This record gives sequence, structure tokens and C-alpha cells, in this order.
Amino acid sequence: MEVASRHHTKLIGRRGAVINKIRIDHDVQIIFPEKVSGRPDVITIVGLEEKTKDARDEILQKVRELVHTILCQSGDS
Repeated sequence: MEVASRHHTKLIGRRGAVINKIRIDHDVQIIFPEKVSGRPDVITIVGLEEKTKDARDEILQKVRELVHTILCQSGDS
């Protein structure tokens, strides 16, 4: 799945707390690209199909929340 690399840090969370919770909740592996990767926006989710879809949906929801927060903060200026 593709998620802008600028959001990866927030998805990972402090000490990996956010992404580790998603990994545990959905029993999947989530792999972020190396910074020097040719495809820095591609996150790989490995596991059973239904579980990977659920993890993907949760990640996308967190990205939507993050973008909404950023837009609201920029509107306050």
C-alpha cells in the first residue's frame, strides 16, 4: 500500500507503539521501506488476506485522522 513517507513517523509512533499495536491486533507483519528506497511511500503488509486488509484499513484511517489534524491546525493560523 502507498502512504506518503512524510506520515510514516506518525504511523510508527513513539518507540513503535502505534504500528506495533496494529501488528499485534491484526497478526500481520508491517514493513516500512528504507529511506533510500526507490519507492519510499510503499508499506508492505504480510499475513492472511483478511487480516492484511483489516490492517490496511486501520492504517488508512490513521492517515485520514492525521491529515485531518494537520489541515485543522493549518486552518487555525
